[in-house]
Amino acid sequence: VKFGVEGYSKCVAQSFRELAKRRPDLLDRILCVPFAPGVVQTEMNRNKGLPTADEWCKDAAPFLLQIPESESGSSLVMPGYYSAEYQATWVVPADEKMNATWVKPR
Repeated sequence: VKFGVEGYSKCVAQSFRELAKRRPDLLDRILCVPFAPGVVQTEMNRNKGLPTADEWCKDAAPFLLQIPESESGSSLVMPGYYSAEYQATWVVPADEKMNATWVKPR
């Protein structure tokens, strides 16, 4: 499922980029990023070694609000919530940029 969401998010970001070409008023106003939020304590995951959702929100809000439109389509990771070793196992690396160009299918 994760890879489907990742691919779909990148497609949505490309669509936003194309829409902004026709609607300049939308430029820099809409973006879509596949985002790996990290792991937190929940009712199902009671691991006390993890941050609570309230703690995560205090870290995540400033990070999410500073994402520029130029990152639309990039695969982003919440800093500090995954180890580098774990991220190295991902198929789509963190901070991978979206292709600058694309061709519509015939």
